[in-house]
Amino acid sequence: MDLRTLNDMQRKAVTTTEGALLVLAGAGSGKTRVLTYRIAYMIKECGISPYSILALTFTNKAAREMKERTEQLLGTNARDMWVSTFHSACARILRIDGEKLGIDNNFTIYDDAERKAIIAPVMSRLNLDEKQLGKAAVLHMISDAKNHSVDPLDFLSKEYPQFGDVILTLYKEYEKGMRTANALDFDDLIVMVIRLLSGYPDMLEKYRRKFRYVLIDEYQDTNMPQYELIRLLCEEHGNICAVGDDDQSIYGWRGADIRNILEFEKDFPGAEVIRLEQNYRSTGNILDAATAVIENNINRNGKRLWTAEGSGDKIVHNTVYDEREEADFICKTISAATDRGASYRDHAVLYRTNAQSRVIESALISYGIKYRVLGGQNFYDRMEVKYIMSYLRLIANPNDNAAFKRIINVPKRGVGDKSVEILEEYAYGYGMSMMQLLLKEELFSTLTGAMQKKFSPFVELYKNLCEIRREGSASVLVQSVIDDTGYMDYLSGYDGEFESRSQNVEELIEVVTEVEEGLDDESDALLIFLENAALATDMDEGDEDSTNYVSIMTLHSAKGLEYHTVFVTGMEEGLFPTTRSLDDFSKLEEERRLCYVGITRAMRKLYLTNAQNRRQYNNFMVCRPSRFLEEIPCHLMKETGKAKREYVFSGADVFSSTKPSLGRVVTKPAYEVEKKRTTPSPGSVSTPPKPTVNAEAANLDVGMRVNHAKFGNGTITQKSGSGNSAILTVEFENGEVKKLAASFAPLRRID
Repeated sequence: MDLRTLNDMQRKAVTTTEGALLVLAGAGSGKTRVLTYRIAYMIKECGISPYSILALTFTNKAAREMKERTEQLLGTNARDMWVSTFHSACARILRIDGEKLGIDNNFTIYDDAERKAIIAPVMSRLNLDEKQLGKAAVLHMISDAKNHSVDPLDFLSKEYPQFGDVILTLYKEYEKGMRTANALDFDDLIVMVIRLLSGYPDMLEKYRRKFRYVLIDEYQDTNMPQYELIRLLCEEHGNICAVGDDDQSIYGWRGADIRNILEFEKDFPGAEVIRLEQNYRSTGNILDAATAVIENNINRNGKRLWTAEGSGDKIVHNTVYDEREEADFICKTISAATDRGASYRDHAVLYRTNAQSRVIESALISYGIKYRVLGGQNFYDRMEVKYIMSYLRLIANPNDNAAFKRIINVPKRGVGDKSVEILEEYAYGYGMSMMQLLLKEELFSTLTGAMQKKFSPFVELYKNLCEIRREGSASVLVQSVIDDTGYMDYLSGYDGEFESRSQNVEELIEVVTEVEEGLDDESDALLIFLENAALATDMDEGDEDSTNYVSIMTLHSAKGLEYHTVFVTGMEEGLFPTTRSLDDFSKLEEERRLCYVGITRAMRKLYLTNAQNRRQYNNFMVCRPSRFLEEIPCHLMKETGKAKREYVFSGADVFSSTKPSLGRVVTKPAYEVEKKRTTPSPGSVSTPPKPTVNAEAANLDVGMRVNHAKFGNGTITQKSGSGNSAILTVEFENGEVKKLAASFAPLRRID
């Protein structure tokens, strides 16, 4: 292979094939190129069998790109290589060997909406008040238990003692419901494989022998179960290559554990570490700004990006009066650029929270600028697609209660909610799914005549479609579902939306056909298609549309993308970084990594904006510029924005307890940080500031009388959240009603 197109560090990462290797790949340093060249080199030059290589990443899009680029380098088909996401690989293992754990190979993968459908009737039977304990909270606790303990019941007892036996009952009933539906959730996919490998030595030996070389992309995003899976597979042979960037670890709220990448050398003694620091995306000024920000983090391995492309334009920092002026500045800048020949697609607008998009979208519309919100609705979550998918899921798995309930009356066939509720209770008593009960003639005949009449047409339809499933292809089955249900007539009832909805249905048929054409005759195209759809995310939609539009998205959605010109908006204390991170060191460091990600999306031009005032919590707040702005050296920035309006500073400001400065935050109170399981960055490290916290915050509650330095005496009438995260509504004696952050507002209790 010709490796001359790689730089020295890339080449070293490609050719170091034996033992443990950590590749610290900075933003824009060509990590995908390294991964694909490495796989091709192992096969072509080292004679390693492609069947013994397992390459794992986090999105189907990334896995698809890795496989396609590897095939181009090899010049042969790499269809049989295991290049996939963690969840896809685990689903595949469970379809092959899950029977050892009592899992049928036609299991369905449930999303959050379907998991809620499992837990809802359980909570109803227990007469639980959802205001006190919501379905989302219950599912979070169950997920937390699966991801942190081999004994979930013991974990729930210790971590959530306030719920007593209730949470244990909910967990047991949830698991019973999932098993009845022959369904697994996303956590189960990995946890069950760990259970398979840990509990069956022959299975562990089988997969260790099969996967002699393991490569993991985006290693900084792995959680503890994923780490445990990797450890089980690699512990014996030690051939692991982890590629990632600790400075881009931004998914802690999803369970990603940055310690996995920081402690790689401890977990795999003797591991070699290679740093990819040459950037091929951005100008020198942009990279220097990103480095200046991220070097304030303590929890990092340490590296410094550089480029051979020169310094480029200075970064524009624009201070505006409020969010409307911010949006107006963005639109004027984009319009001026397009007048000079730029395209809308060259531009991206990034924000910390989805709520910020409303004002930006309104401004783009008023200027006539075409845009698209990325990270929006997944194709498979669109209503017209989801109904057909539910038919297919139920045909593949008659135990899928969630799919049954979604389609039993779509298109309408006179089956009401009450009939479904009665059937569900009836089926629950027999310990089976609703569809299975309807298919058992001896049980179906015990239903009332009215219910038999309602469900009979659906049972006949289902039997006919199952016969087509046995005799025909997956694409023929999809077309039969559409034709036999009269689905297009049903969609025609959506005035003004029929064309777009029908186009999505046609696209679904094409997707199924493509899956079918890419498989051998022995593979079950329907199961593989359903699995791909279940594991798809909005991140897999990507930015591949060639339409000329401005991309707007959250900073989290921007990871992995790049644009000629980028606007990072809302750079204010309390917004970015968020209020929640101000008194949590690990969260503050993750916010700084998110800023690093945002900055490094820009190739040539970068605009950073902050507003002096912004509407938050239905109040107009005075805002202090983000500390991240201060961390960027002045010589890299061009200051613009000349808001002349006077500040009317309010002590109610949830973002700051000191009067904001117009350009930089001058005063920074220092605080001590306890460093746990960390690796210091080279050179000097500055300690992030922390605002003064109201010591009485945790003890303030509804009904208490309080005094505010500016507004005087008042009474707390509402409280949302708890502890240092609480937001208080206070009615003051002067007639004003304010929403205040308990931690930062100058409130004190009075008798």
